[in-house]
Amino acid sequence: LIPTPAQLSLAKQVSPLFNVHKNEPPTLIMHGLDDKIILPVYSISFRDSMLKAGNRCDLELLPQTRHAFILPNYTATEQIVVNVICKVDMFLTSLGYFNGPPLLRTGKEIAWLPKGSKH
Repeated sequence: LIPTPAQLSLAKQVSPLFNVHKNEPPTLIMHGLDDKIILPVYSISFRDSMLKAGNRCDLELLPQTRHAFILPNYTATEQIVVNVICKVDMFLTSLGYFNGPPLLRTGKEIAWLPKGSKH
């Protein structure tokens, strides 16, 4: 697919990468290094733009992780999903929304399934 000039213009207008301003809210980006849908370089560029504008932007590049990794039973193991949720927890703690370390852990039962469900 080759986008038309009008499509490229519209994409640039709505893309976060090209619309970074000073005083943006703190941002956490988590990107799988094995993502073939959206390449990690775009998250790196966005983070760099945010930092250049004086904004906080934390970037976690996740090894052996594909696109949509946070969806349970999709592309990531339970351990990867739990680690990501814990990183989100730590980011929110750093902003004062939570206190203490994350408590979510993997166990005998998968953390996101209702008790007694079969997987």
